[in-house]
Amino acid sequence: MRKGLFVAVLLGLVAVAFAGRVEAQTIQNGLLNCGSDDCADIWKFKCTAANTKTVYAAVCPAAAGSQTYFNVTIAGKTPDSVLGKGDIDEATYENCTVYVSLTRPTPGPTTGYISVSHWSNNGAKGYTLYSYCYDKNSLITTNPVLTLPTNQ
Repeated sequence: MRKGLFVAVLLGLVAVAFAGRVEAQTIQNGLLNCGSDDCADIWKFKCTAANTKTVYAAVCPAAAGSQTYFNVTIAGKTPDSVLGKGDIDEATYENCTVYVSLTRPTPGPTTGYISVSHWSNNGAKGYTLYSYCYDKNSLITTNPVLTLPTNQ
């Protein structure tokens, strides 16, 4: 019960920290089902607004008691100025990651990949992926488009 309450409070704090931006998010649920091995889901993202400057992503366990460590990585594809650039974070045990970010030098549409992974030897793990697109003034642009070409 305490773990569930902690996750609920943590998600509430994340929502408060991004108040006013919540409508600019895309939320996707996923399931990593690797048995006793490590694995990853690799999502494609697209922020289509011409004024996009930064893309953010974070991952949280889908439920309390996940008994795992989630990782999130963001990597740029287009434009060339973000190709191969990225950010990574690993959550503490059973918690959300911090937000990883990808920032363009000049505003414009941005595409890339968000990898969600975990390491655990106790079966399938559900997660929630949060992603956001912002302009140079940290104001919302459009919801990111997320697609999962293959999943574990």
